[in-house]
Amino acid sequence: MRLRAKKRTPTISIDQVSDNEGSFRLDLIDQRDLPEDMVGGYEILRTLTREISRIPPVLREVLIRRDVDDVAMEEVAGQLGIGVPAAKSRLMRGRIELRRRFTKHHGRRGGATLTRKAVRNQIAYTRAG
Repeated sequence: MRLRAKKRTPTISIDQVSDNEGSFRLDLIDQRDLPEDMVGGYEILRTLTREISRIPPVLREVLIRRDVDDVAMEEVAGQLGIGVPAAKSRLMRGRIELRRRFTKHHGRRGGATLTRKAVRNQIAYTRAG
């Protein structure tokens, strides 16, 4: 879908514009995060940290080692002294628990409502005249 949207976005070469007669103005849009985007990201991080700490320790250990530390599942199971199927089961239950907690805070879409960035044009071009 993003590729299709890019195809629909009209692009104009700066060289093409300067060859034409008439004056033009080229406005470059600031690409830094908007303040509301930064606040949303901070809010998600704060909620995520708090809710992960509230997940039962049995599930939390697997969740942190696998999803945060990016350790292989076999290694996680070995570190905890359990089998791989048990580690996978705990990981799944931990993710479900975290999703349930996010739904409680942020609705059905969880944190996605706060991570959606504002859509801005990269360049605004207007012809003076």
